[in-house]
Amino acid sequence: MKRKRRLKKKVIFFLLAIFVILLILFSLGLQNRNPKEAKKKEKKEIEQKEEVYQSNIPKLRTLYQNEDIIAELRIPSLNLTEILVKGQDNDYYLTHDLEKNEKEQGSSFLDYRTLDIDTAKQLNVYGHNSPKKDLPFSVLESYQEEGFLEEHDLLLLNTEKNSYSYKIFAVTTVPKAYDEHMIIAYQGQKFLEHVQKMRTNAIFDTQEEIQEEDSILVLQTCLFNPEEFLLLLAKKVAP
Repeated sequence: MKRKRRLKKKVIFFLLAIFVILLILFSLGLQNRNPKEAKKKEKKEIEQKEEVYQSNIPKLRTLYQNEDIIAELRIPSLNLTEILVKGQDNDYYLTHDLEKNEKEQGSSFLDYRTLDIDTAKQLNVYGHNSPKKDLPFSVLESYQEEGFLEEHDLLLLNTEKNSYSYKIFAVTTVPKAYDEHMIIAYQGQKFLEHVQKMRTNAIFDTQEEIQEEDSILVLQTCLFNPEEFLLLLAKKVAP
C-alpha cells in the first residue's frame, strides 16, 4: 500500500516537472518566434542610448574665428538657417558680419542681455530686412499672409548644449518707437501680462495658451510700409 502511494507521488511529481519544462519551452518559443523584430527592437534601444546631440557651434566659431557665435536658428519649412551671434551690446552686429567686418546688412543676433541661452525665459533675436535687398529675414514678411503661419510655425534653435523646438503662436507688429517687447526679465504673472500685451494687436494668433513656466522666443525684423517692427512670438515646446 505504501509502495503504491510512493509510486503515485513520483508519477505526479514527474508529470509536474514535465509540465513546467514544457511551459518554459513554450515561453521561449513565443519570445523567439520573430527574431528579426526582436533584433530591430534591440538595435533601436541601443541607438537611442547612444544618440548624443552633436553641436555645430564650435565648428562655426573656428570657421569664422568668432567666439560670439552662440546658436543657429532654423525654420526647416523655409530652408532658412541663420547663425546667431551675441555681442557686448545690441548695436555692434547691426553693422558687422560674422567675421566682424563692417557690413551694412549686419548679422542676426541674440539680445546681449541674455545670460544663458539654454535657460532664459525670453530670447530676443534680431535680424535685418530691406526693401531693396533680399536678406535672410526678408522671408518673414510672408507671415503677414493668411495661412502662412499654419504651414511654417516650427522654429529650431541649436545651441552649444542642445537643440530646442519652438512653435510660433502669434504674428504681430509694434511701432519702432516701442521697445517694451524687448524686456526679458519678467517672471510669473508679470511674464504672462507681458506676453498678453505683445499679442494684443496680433495679425494672427493661434490662441496657444502660455503658462508661467513656459519660455518664449521673440523674432524681430523691420517692416517699411508703414515703418514698424514685425514680431514672431514662439513658445518652446521641446525638449
